[in-house]
Amino acid sequence: MRRWLLSGCLLVLLYVVCLLVSAPARLLATLSPVQLQWGGVSGTLWQGEAEQLRVGKRLLGRLVWQSGWRNGLPVWRLTLREGEMGHGGVTIGWMGHWQLSAGSWQLPVEVLPTLLGYSLPLEGHGELALKLEDARFDARQCLDLVAKVEWRSAQFSLLEQTLALGEPQLRLRCEPRRLLFALHPPQPPLRLFGEGSIDWRGVYRFSGGLGTMEAVPAQWRQAVEAASRPGAEGKRTIEVAGIWPIKLY
Repeated sequence: MRRWLLSGCLLVLLYVVCLLVSAPARLLATLSPVQLQWGGVSGTLWQGEAEQLRVGKRLLGRLVWQSGWRNGLPVWRLTLREGEMGHGGVTIGWMGHWQLSAGSWQLPVEVLPTLLGYSLPLEGHGELALKLEDARFDARQCLDLVAKVEWRSAQFSLLEQTLALGEPQLRLRCEPRRLLFALHPPQPPLRLFGEGSIDWRGVYRFSGGLGTMEAVPAQWRQAVEAASRPGAEGKRTIEVAGIWPIKLY
């Protein structure tokens, strides 16, 4: 009797495994939040693609996923291409909490005002490149984050004057309910510096400034002086805080 019971349990387990392995990818549309819209889905939960993935009215792009194994547990490699919000990929898995690794994302600086719903008198140029080493979080909080954002070929334009900024980097880390960021290291010609945070409610703060005014174009100096205050050793500093209503869709 025990042998028959054990055999029956093994058959049921095998049947469940087969169902999971062959589960169609279109189940993702059923299980995902309503804001996500899937188009042209093919494959299975383990390997497949969606020709168009949208969040609200925004086209994220063509999503491709491929499963693998890490430490005896399944992980998925996700890659997004041809979208309005840039392109990149990340490896995601469950280790008692969600874990992201080997992530990258690139997008032109020029699209940021449209994506985030804000405008600045300064016009930015170049490319933002996110490099994610590791991120761990659960449904309630961020457990760990090691990442940085590089602003490649960074430039600002104002009043028909363009200023190269070098290659600024933003280092990212987290506390349980808050994202922390810091500019590092300061680079010529402006030697930008600063640090700040934004929490899950959108409450943000930032303090920073310029290490020198010498490289600021003459047409900009009055505006820079009006928006900042003098600091030690010729620096100009600024502090801002508020609530940021981020709108991605």
